[in-house]
Amino acid sequence: MNPDPFGFRFGVYDPIRFEVRRTGSTAASLSVMVNRDLLLSSATPDDYQITGFDVDGQSVRIPAGRSSAEIVVSPKFDIEYPEGTESLVLQVTADPAYGLTSNTSATASILDSTPYQWWSYQMGILVSNQSPTTDVDGDGTPNLLEMALGNDPKLPDAPNLIQQGRDAEGYLTLSFKRWSGGVTNSDGSYTQHGVTYKPQATSTLENSTSWANSSITITSITDTGDGMELVTVRDVLSISQPSRFLRVLITLNQ
Repeated sequence: MNPDPFGFRFGVYDPIRFEVRRTGSTAASLSVMVNRDLLLSSATPDDYQITGFDVDGQSVRIPAGRSSAEIVVSPKFDIEYPEGTESLVLQVTADPAYGLTSNTSATASILDSTPYQWWSYQMGILVSNQSPTTDVDGDGTPNLLEMALGNDPKLPDAPNLIQQGRDAEGYLTLSFKRWSGGVTNSDGSYTQHGVTYKPQATSTLENSTSWANSSITITSITDTGDGMELVTVRDVLSISQPSRFLRVLITLNQ
């Protein structure tokens, strides 16, 4: 038994194909017993559809004149968020009609796509438009920023998705939405669903390497009730420097 070892749940469906082979004469058909109890490892019937079994549901028929037959496991689209890799196992069992040689079992996996690919599929973006840099709705905001800031990539957005201002103490501030439930990294950035957010400040736009987050502090985090949170940061040097600039560096971790 030989598998095509990977199937994908989101985007373009990639079925898993198990091949059951025989050697010797192919003059007559041969029913091969396959243990379906071992089909399930970490996946459930909600995760796949299986075809190729005979009407008894326990055997695979290799037709006369052929040396092999296929069992096809098609991953189903899952409305839940990515669950991680789920494994599938098939086991050929002994029967008086044939003898077993090698490769009597095979394992394959259902893989989730990346969080960005999952989001693209959920939002109905065509595969040809799923590049993170593509601006599907022509509003000047590429797909990656649409995902990171919680917007609909097919509806034009207002230009003030990231808002700059000053707080009551005169500090320069920046407010933006991010996915909640993430982790703060050692460099002060924040990551959730494969997207990293890193607010930064600089005193000059002439040096692209001068951006840093050492002067950035978070002043508030507000749950927006949609799986996201509104974050406001301020630059503690902005009241002592003649000029300061703020930005949020957003990167995709594939």
